[in-house]
Amino acid sequence: MSDMGPAENIMHCTIKVGDSTIMMCDDSRPDAAAGGGNISLAIGLNDPALAKQIFENLARDGSVVMPLEKTFWAEAFGMVTDKFGIKWMVNCDAPK
Repeated sequence: MSDMGPAENIMHCTIKVGDSTIMMCDDSRPDAAAGGGNISLAIGLNDPALAKQIFENLARDGSVVMPLEKTFWAEAFGMVTDKFGIKWMVNCDAPK
């Protein structure tokens, strides 16, 4: 394992899957790679009910890092580690 600094980390990567967007970023904490990986996946949605359903499914047998709730940038945002140790961010845009 190398000691990667911020210049070597990926800040954002985006993949479109159907009508959804999955974003990824490196987790630059020094112990991140030892704890199940050093990336986080983010899914961007525009349906609050679907965001809640996806968040709850990911949280089942996993752990909630930040509950799904309204923020200043989103109708709903939350962070969860799924049962496989994958870190997820669920973001639902505010209605326009």
